[in-house]
Amino acid sequence: AVVGAAATIEDEVAQHHLELAQSKGWKSRAERLQEELAAARAEVEAQRVASLTAVEDQHSRLRVDLEELRGRLREEESMVAHVEAAAEDRVKALTLTHAAALRAAQKPEEPQRRP
Repeated sequence: AVVGAAATIEDEVAQHHLELAQSKGWKSRAERLQEELAAARAEVEAQRVASLTAVEDQHSRLRVDLEELRGRLREEESMVAHVEAAAEDRVKALTLTHAAALRAAQKPEEPQRRP
């Protein structure tokens, strides 16, 4: 935006000089100023295009990075779900084992028979 504003001011100054030169009949000076004005406009346009291209490239890279991060997040979420399911299965198994051990501990011992 600053480059554009500066270019606009430069364009206006160059245009003023061009009009002045033309009004005084300084044709060669007017032609040179027209060339300078055209060159300045071309330079500003080139800078604008370069800036826009750089922003678009960065935006594209950021989109790729974002998609990569989303993929990693999905993988992590899937892994967490598997770990949680395994932990729940382990808790169930330990609960059943503990309950069986408690029942076994509470059974009265059978008297041993002597031969």
